[in-house]
Amino acid sequence: PVLLPESELARAPGAKPSSFQVVIKSPKSYPLMKPENLAYVQIDWVGSFTAAAGAAIYSGGSWPSAYNGHYFTTEPTINVVHHEEVKPTALGYSGQKLRTEEFIGSRDLWFRPIETRIGPDGALYVLDFYNQAVIHNDTRGPTHNNVNAAVRPDRDHYFGRIWKVDHKEAKPLPAAKLNGASKKDLMAALGHPNRAVQMSAHRLLAEQGAAELPRLAADPNASTAARIHALWLSDKAGALNTETLANALGSADPALQKTAARIAARPNSSRSSSASLEQALLKSAKTGTGAARLEALVALSHLPPSEKIASEIVAIYPDLKDPWLESAARTVAVQDANAAIKAALASPRSSELAGLAEALATHAASGEATASGRLLETLAGAPAGAAVKKAALEGLLRGTKRDATAPWSASIKSAFQTLLSSPDASVQTAALPLAARWDARGELGAQAAQAAQNLLANLKKPNLDEPTRRQLITSLAGVQKLDANILPSIGSIIGSSDSVSLQEHALRVLGDLGGADASKALADAFPRTPPSLRENALGQLLKRPE
Repeated sequence: PVLLPESELARAPGAKPSSFQVVIKSPKSYPLMKPENLAYVQIDWVGSFTAAAGAAIYSGGSWPSAYNGHYFTTEPTINVVHHEEVKPTALGYSGQKLRTEEFIGSRDLWFRPIETRIGPDGALYVLDFYNQAVIHNDTRGPTHNNVNAAVRPDRDHYFGRIWKVDHKEAKPLPAAKLNGASKKDLMAALGHPNRAVQMSAHRLLAEQGAAELPRLAADPNASTAARIHALWLSDKAGALNTETLANALGSADPALQKTAARIAARPNSSRSSSASLEQALLKSAKTGTGAARLEALVALSHLPPSEKIASEIVAIYPDLKDPWLESAARTVAVQDANAAIKAALASPRSSELAGLAEALATHAASGEATASGRLLETLAGAPAGAAVKKAALEGLLRGTKRDATAPWSASIKSAFQTLLSSPDASVQTAALPLAARWDARGELGAQAAQAAQNLLANLKKPNLDEPTRRQLITSLAGVQKLDANILPSIGSIIGSSDSVSLQEHALRVLGDLGGADASKALADAFPRTPPSLRENALGQLLKRPE
């Protein structure tokens, strides 16, 4: 549809001079306004969207079903109403414009659509600001008032228009009894095809209440819309029992699952310790689809932590494959990080759980010191799970503040001794800088020094892969005081036959260290620094007082 100025419309017999019509014209023969013909000059994005407003999702029920969920919005500065088809994606939705032309466009300078709504009759209603002057900040020089709005004589302050846009195949909607309706009629209206009718019935039932709502929420023969409304209304009235909520979570309908999970996340002391609800949420988190799975994970994070929840979350984590789901699962696992990492260490897929372990350990280190200590003892006591141990130790090191007082006891000392003598070199590499930071009194002594020598020997192995050497450089720099050969050995990488990226890493690690020894290592390496790193190396030297 193309909206045209009144002067260009052919009037129907007997039409009033002030009436308007919607006429159909070919976009090719009747082009829309060009930017140079607009009533004012846009500051940026000329001819494009700068003031999208008034979004509506089609839920009217009278248009063909293909339009359900479609998106409409307005753009008053370029005189259009925009339309997109909306399709569900893995966890959300995506929109796609269906045609080259806009849904409605106008050459009428006064057509300024600013709002869209779906009416109770199923039609789309467009609110038209009906004003040639639509912008506040006019750059062409008119006077501006105390709120920076342009004072323009052509701005209309009185009139507006409302357009009703309907589909030519729209079907009549069934009558809905709302005014003075019985509770039975209002409950029936919850399943009406039009959302405006549904919401009016919802409001009235929220005000009046209905004892039958929990039964409607559990009725498998009722429509999805009616059951969703009934779930929310029952919860608001305090009448929603755990069994009904768990049954909705087990429904095959993702919308019901999602709604039930959202309600389960709400504070409710009578539901928080329900084993059946916990089991239903765990099942939805494991087997649910899309947003229903995400909402189940979010709801689990609101339940009291337990080893069972931690274990189940760890079991499904490698299969989530989505950053939103992974983030939600970490939020659940962090409620009992120690139990989750214990499960990860015992998992047959422990190598896929390193990212989770690092995130949990980083969080644990930022809290009470006792949590870090318990976690360290858990890592030392596990017979397997080297990838999880390495990641968790790195997370503990990252999360522990340098000036924080680390826990220390005989059991902590024993845990470090076990980790420093691990047969896996990556675990030793990760444990050593953490041990050096926690062992303020040097009780690990010779064992820490021996571990440093072992790592230094590994650094010099010619066939070691670059990621491992990077980690060795970082770890050794953190324990430089244990061996005088550490900093010169790191410096020797600069200007060697190693890759430029590894040399740059060594340069950055030395540059981040304070003290004269690090300065000497940088200065000794400078003459052999490759040209591509020379400016970086000079900067590292010049910023050091010594």
